[in-house]
Amino acid sequence: MLTYIQEALAGQGHKAAMTGIDILEKLQEDLRNLQNKEKLNDYQNRLIEERYDWELPKVDFEIKSILLVGKKNTITKLKFEYKGKEIPVIMPPGYNEYFDAPDRIEHFMQQLLGEKGYKCKETPMLPNKLLAARSGFAKYGRNNIVYIDGMGSFCQVYLFYTDIPVEEHPFSEELIMKRCATCGACIKVCPT
Repeated sequence: MLTYIQEALAGQGHKAAMTGIDILEKLQEDLRNLQNKEKLNDYQNRLIEERYDWELPKVDFEIKSILLVGKKNTITKLKFEYKGKEIPVIMPPGYNEYFDAPDRIEHFMQQLLGEKGYKCKETPMLPNKLLAARSGFAKYGRNNIVYIDGMGSFCQVYLFYTDIPVEEHPFSEELIMKRCATCGACIKVCPT
């Protein structure tokens, strides 16, 4: 089933992977360990405590897995006029499609999966990048951006609950790309 999904999404320039829902418990444990070690700042702690929604939603199907979809960001260029001078600006990735991309992907997936007797529903707020890294779908760089093989870092990760059974439940211990562990180029040029 995953190959069928991957082929369909590849036609739109997307990538996909699946993992079991048991990964959610492991992610919560990861985050609790970071909190207990006082490795997180106030904002990160607020995200964990107030925004992430770990409860499975009430849907009309049994949630068995999480579908991860990697979508390339599009470049959006804007031009502002200030004091008679035109100023070009590139919008940060993700903002131009932040709300409608998950809906479009969900609609596509509902049609695609419906043909095979399966269903899906967009997940509520979850740590998408951490889930992508822990499932082996992506790797972190030192800059807290995830990299998906064949897509690089100029992408977004979207998550969908499905009723598709998965046999493998990968949980990657390797979170950071090997080349990032010793490079340090982003640290050297970062102004903060």
